[in-house]
Amino acid sequence: MTATERLIDLSASVENVWSVVTDAQQFEHFTVYTAAEFEPTEGSAMRLETAAGTLLGRVTEVVHPSRFAYRLSVEPDVEPEPATSTLVEFTLSPAQVGSRLLVRESGFGSLDDRFGSPIDLLERAGETWNTALERLESILQ
Repeated sequence: MTATERLIDLSASVENVWSVVTDAQQFEHFTVYTAAEFEPTEGSAMRLETAAGTLLGRVTEVVHPSRFAYRLSVEPDVEPEPATSTLVEFTLSPAQVGSRLLVRESGFGSLDDRFGSPIDLLERAGETWNTALERLESILQ
């Protein structure tokens, strides 16, 4: 297994969830990052601040209001390449009440061995997304 997925139903509309997920200031409030800089435009550079340093990324796909994806380095100050980054994908769809959000982070099996075991990295990423989605849900209420 080289990916982790989390699926959540939210009471907010697809448009409202989209606006939080794709806005850098809102993004930093529900994720683990202390600051976020990016534009929701394909090819846009990303800078996500953590206690360990600045993670660099690149927006890879934007399909308003259903899909937002980016590649993010797992090592501070390193450009995202397959051996140093994962791919994060947000997929939104309407639900009976509100919207459904699927978050998928993949590429753990391609990471350089110096980052650790893919299984350990997957577990940590899954825990991180659980926390982020709980925060997102509370922001949208």
